[in-house]
Amino acid sequence: MKRRANAIKNFFFDHYHFLKAQNLKNKSFFILNAGRSGSTLLVDLLNKHSKINCKGELLHDYQFFPLKHVLAQKSKSDKIFGFKINTFQLFEIQKINNAQKFLDELIHKYNFQIIYLKRENCLEQALSNIHALKSKEYHLTGDKEKIGKVSTNISEIISWVKRCEEHHHIENNIISGISTDVIKISYEDDLKNGNSHQETCNRLYSFLDLESEDVKSKYKKRVKSYKDSFKNWDKVLEQLESQDVTSSYLHEGFYK
Repeated sequence: MKRRANAIKNFFFDHYHFLKAQNLKNKSFFILNAGRSGSTLLVDLLNKHSKINCKGELLHDYQFFPLKHVLAQKSKSDKIFGFKINTFQLFEIQKINNAQKFLDELIHKYNFQIIYLKRENCLEQALSNIHALKSKEYHLTGDKEKIGKVSTNISEIISWVKRCEEHHHIENNIISGISTDVIKISYEDDLKNGNSHQETCNRLYSFLDLESEDVKSKYKKRVKSYKDSFKNWDKVLEQLESQDVTSSYLHEGFYK
């Protein structure tokens, strides 16, 4: 009921700002990503630039008119506007039957550019999702780390891995159908190590036709080792090694 009330409120708010908008053709961007792929970190880094205003997940809650909702938020910004699109939100929350058409309209009619953020290792992404949901620890800032241990099982992990792989398939189909330049950011190569943040942002600034500015995020990597995060890690690791769907993602970091 509360979400429906918010959707109704946003409908009138969005309609008002949409009618007043004068900047809908200004350059903008969206980040296409899945959950636990480093998008919160990327948004924080991008917002360090004085000419960027990047929002979070504008489509996290159901909107009667999702396109108008996005454009209403854009209309209030006097900077290069951006936001995140989590893949499943297009289909499972907004119930958009033709995601390609929705994104094409953003790109070709309203001058949005695409940043595609991908976490290649679906097992790491699965474990990150499980730990965050159970511990309620989503992001860390500051100097003190809080790592709450949780339990999991092989069936739960495999379910999340398959969900990640399905999202990769959907994202690849979406990207392949887009007739404009897309810049790809890899979580593993471009975000995981803090030493790569400046170079990553410089690439993105160039993509958006902006001069480089210094960046430093308030966020840091959440987990030092999987043993610090999962109570039954030794047992889980044995099971991961025995399953085809998960064993291919294992690397030395899982054994620390």
